[in-house]
Amino acid sequence: MRTSPFILFILCSVLTFGQDFHILRGYVFDKNNEPIEGTVVRVTNLGIGTVTNEKGQYELNLPEGLQRISYTFMGYESQRFDLVIAA
Repeated sequence: MRTSPFILFILCSVLTFGQDFHILRGYVFDKNNEPIEGTVVRVTNLGIGTVTNEKGQYELNLPEGLQRISYTFMGYESQRFDLVIAA
């Protein structure tokens, strides 16, 4: 199992719509700056998630508050962090 972290860049946007939801957009790359397609991106406290595309991109609509984000891909160590989304 590879233990090197594979998350290089995460961008949180403050675009708001409807019921105070915000768009979280990001990219997942390996240590060689190659995008990782098929990485599972989950918001564990909400029970929602998505998968990165061929460019390593993903997008999630999240409500305000504390969100627990996890990234998993077979062969890599999972990454987790907390993100606070405020208005």
